[in-house]
Amino acid sequence: MDTSLLKQAALDLRKKLEFYKLTDRSVLALYIQMEPLISAAENEMIQEKLEPRDIPGYRLYR
Repeated sequence: MDTSLLKQAALDLRKKLEFYKLTDRSVLALYIQMEPLISAAENEMIQEKLEPRDIPGYRLYR
């Protein structure tokens, strides 16, 4: 797994969620749930692929 690409994706996702959470409560709820996972990705602590069910809100991404 390319942790540097995952880190960049996490940074981009955080930026977008932080922007939209100000106006959308559902985004705020998703941000709160995903924050630990985003932080882990930013700190390159995720070394292997996650199962979709392990990602908060994964059903929203289908």
